[in-house]
Parts: sequence; structure tokens; C-alpha cells
Amino acid sequence: MFSRFFLISCSIWLITVGTGFGVLYEYANRPSVVLTPVPIWPASSKIHFDESKANLVMMVHPHCACSRASLGELERLLAQSAGKAKAHVVFLKPGQFPDSWVNTDTWRRAKSLPDVEVVDDVDGAEAKLFSATTSGQTFLYDSKGRLIFSGGITGARGHEGDNKGRSTIVDWLNHGTLAVKETFVFGCSLFATGQEENN
Repeated sequence: MFSRFFLISCSIWLITVGTGFGVLYEYANRPSVVLTPVPIWPASSKIHFDESKANLVMMVHPHCACSRASLGELERLLAQSAGKAKAHVVFLKPGQFPDSWVNTDTWRRAKSLPDVEVVDDVDGAEAKLFSATTSGQTFLYDSKGRLIFSGGITGARGHEGDNKGRSTIVDWLNHGTLAVKETFVFGCSLFATGQEENN
């Protein structure tokens, strides 16, 4: 009798754990829905466009834990492309929130990256200009302001490691070759203000 109860309990536990892992796996690998990116650098953008090189823009929600991986990949990308792009990391800041709302460990990490411009995006004005909807969404424009690439530079939600987005940008910056123009983006919604628990 006990062994039968034990077997049933173990079976239920295994099914529960398996289902939980399945849900987590599906969540980590489900890309976000994105809008069609703007093909030309927005003329009304307040982000300083560097006409001497390519410009890379990453949109970040300061409370999105997934974006820590995106910043890690950005750091690798910049190290592999040796100053061939000006990087701008743009942090959403709702106007009604204090400045401290943006000052998270993600924001501090971005500020610590060499030669990276960090921009506070009040009420998501810049995100709207670039048609960005997801934290970690990255855009690469050439020196004339033409869109080269848009997408994510992580292979899954919150995961660092080799991925098509980063390798595509690095290859274009170093060799002028472009494997794909877009990749999936994995991250939190840029315009959700309830991500505080993730940080």
C-alpha cells in the first residue's frame, strides 16, 4: 500500500516538475512581438548621431532582468568590433517617476561600458521614434543613417552566449557582410512600468 502511494506521489511530482520546466522553457524561448523598424535614422531623435561611423541603438527597460544579458552581449560585440560603431543605450523613464527609478544595476552597468552613450528616454519618446517595443531591442544604422539590422542580440530571454544577432552585427562591422537583417527579440515590454520586481 505504501509503495503504491509512493509511486503515485512520485509520478505526480515528476509531472508537476516537468510541466513547470516546460512552461519556463517556452517563456525563455518565446520572442516578443515587434513593429516594423524605421528604415532611416529619425530626424527628430535627440540621440547624438555620429556621422563618422555606424550607430548602434539598444532600447532598455531599467527594470527588465532579461536586459542584463543584452548588455553583456553588447559589451562582447563592442570588444569584437574595435570602435567601428558608436553605441547608444536608451533607458525608458516615465516622466512621472523620479530619476532614481532609472538608476538600477542595469543602468549602472551600461554607464560602466567604455565609449557608450547612455540616454534617459523620458516617456519613451525615442523608443516611439524608432518603433521599439521590447527591452533589449537593438538597431544598427550605417554612417548615412540607413538601417542595416534590427532585432535582439541574445539567443533567448536572459541568456548570454553565441547568437545570430551579435554575430551578424560584428560581421557587418568588421567585414561588411550581412547574414540576416532581423532577429527575434527576447525581453520585457518597454512600456510596462510593473517590472520593478525583476531587478
